[in-house]
Amino acid sequence: MESGYSSKEAMIEALKAEYVQKGVVLTMKRSAYNRVELKCDLGGEPKVKETSDGDQKRKKGSRLTGCTFEIICGCKKDVWYVRKISGDHNHEIPDSLIGHSKYRKLDGESKLKVQSMYESNVEPKEILSTLKKESQSNASIQEVYNAVKGVKRDFLEGRSPLETLSDIIASPEYTSKLRLDDGGRVNGLFLALNEVVKLAKRFDGVFLLDCTYKTNKLGMPLLNFVGIACTNKTFNVVVAFLPDEQEESYKWALREFSSTVSPRVIATDRELALMNAIAVTFPMCKNVLCIWHINKNVGSKCEGFFKKKDEWKIFLQRWKELVYSSTVNEFNQNMNDFSIYKITNPDAYEYILQTWLPWKERFVTCYVKDIRHFNSVTTSRAEGSHRVLKSYIKNGKRNLQEVVKNLNLLWKNQTTEISKEIERQKLIVCDRHKIGLLKPLQKKLSLFALDEILKQYNKSLNEEEMKEVCTQSVTGTLGLPCKHTIRELVKEGQVLTDAYIDSQWLLELNASSRAITNVSLSQNISPRKNLIERLHNELYNNPQIHSSSFINRIQSVLDDPTKEIQDIQPLQRKKGRPVGAKNKGASIRRDKSHFEYMEGRKCSKCGEPGHNARTCSKS
Repeated sequence: MESGYSSKEAMIEALKAEYVQKGVVLTMKRSAYNRVELKCDLGGEPKVKETSDGDQKRKKGSRLTGCTFEIICGCKKDVWYVRKISGDHNHEIPDSLIGHSKYRKLDGESKLKVQSMYESNVEPKEILSTLKKESQSNASIQEVYNAVKGVKRDFLEGRSPLETLSDIIASPEYTSKLRLDDGGRVNGLFLALNEVVKLAKRFDGVFLLDCTYKTNKLGMPLLNFVGIACTNKTFNVVVAFLPDEQEESYKWALREFSSTVSPRVIATDRELALMNAIAVTFPMCKNVLCIWHINKNVGSKCEGFFKKKDEWKIFLQRWKELVYSSTVNEFNQNMNDFSIYKITNPDAYEYILQTWLPWKERFVTCYVKDIRHFNSVTTSRAEGSHRVLKSYIKNGKRNLQEVVKNLNLLWKNQTTEISKEIERQKLIVCDRHKIGLLKPLQKKLSLFALDEILKQYNKSLNEEEMKEVCTQSVTGTLGLPCKHTIRELVKEGQVLTDAYIDSQWLLELNASSRAITNVSLSQNISPRKNLIERLHNELYNNPQIHSSSFINRIQSVLDDPTKEIQDIQPLQRKKGRPVGAKNKGASIRRDKSHFEYMEGRKCSKCGEPGHNARTCSKS
């Protein structure tokens, strides 16, 4: 032990380190400007809580033993020294100090690292592993949990979660809108990062919309808007937290979306409320339905109508012939053949007739081949996007402001990745694309588009392929030249130009491409000025607003400007697993669909239901 120390802090750290080697953890008992008293961390008497009947009984345990060991230090002429060591330990000196909370306590540097890693969406167990690896910390997972809790508390700065959320989304980097019910309670949130909105405005051809669940502690469904970049990669555009999946809620989310982007095609499942909302909000937009989910629903609903497996297989084959009819005449012929089930199996026929055929223009091949959906005839992109989104959210029991923080990381990472890939492809010329036809488009088109054109070029060299009648399906669905167009260009000695290409696939727009409006997101305007501009525009430029009514509503807000909006009410669970199910709580894992329960578990080797890989007869 040194005879003197230059500062109080240096002395305390030195004494704590020395006594840790002896199996004792020291804590502060009392401190003054020229005096410090340290004690054993087991010193002190447990506090006893009186019960209602007067008996003094503790309901919880205590580590305090009344140990009297203490060290008294003083300061003289700016030198700190140990004045007195008194008392004895009334407990055994342990072989390990890991059970002492003070021994496991995080230091300042470790707390900063926890904060940095938590803000980067790192899980507590991974934070702990990093601390153990880098600083040989004695902390347990509980110390990390406590530090994370402190980070959350500091971030709130005394505000409520709703106030914090409002401050976050008011930032100029977001396009956002809170939805209030008649009682002034928040029941919806529309949110997008402006960097992603720029991408959505650039690639506004096709969007996929689908709800996902278990993303927040309030139980609000999340409507996910998914876009497609020129590289054919998917990106999350916008999210809307909704109180329910009713038509009015969908209309609200779509109206907010329409203020930023005007899509040409939207792909969805057969969600009637969403389909109706799209028809009202985007009357010129084409709505295609996911053929994969349609086939799965037909399978789960109709298989039970057939007693013999062979009859079911024949029905399924005729259904697929109907759905994938390449021309209207072929569809009508297949429909005539399919009509036999009106007599032989009326239940299955009525299900198809009532549930799916009214929407045939949205999923049957001969009708959707002229819709430029970029091969998005399934919502698998949206399902994959849900998975990526949930990989950032990680926990289904978080507040909305925590979810928004993680979504911000997702959006920024995606925009960086897409921008990087676009710039990279501007520099690349692949060997397979070094043919005269594609030369003018190299470094101008994405590699995906060049590969698709190359496929059509190779088909144009095959005489058997060229015997097929041109249906313009490639041009109609992808916006790229088909094999017949390419054959004509080669025959005439011409080359491809971007006039044959939909601007979706251009790495950079030029003056002759489809016009795109300038992104005006008020990024340099404060939220207050932006609000004032909106009020001015609505009051003087919107003929649909009744001025006196609008003024009265604004006046009612000004009469009580301190009135706060009410917090979001947690929703009652309407969908998902029943009470008592294992997959609940903080889990973000989705619930099974009806067809998955009907199909049951499948063999991982042959794909057939009813057995597993171990008992598979085909192995």
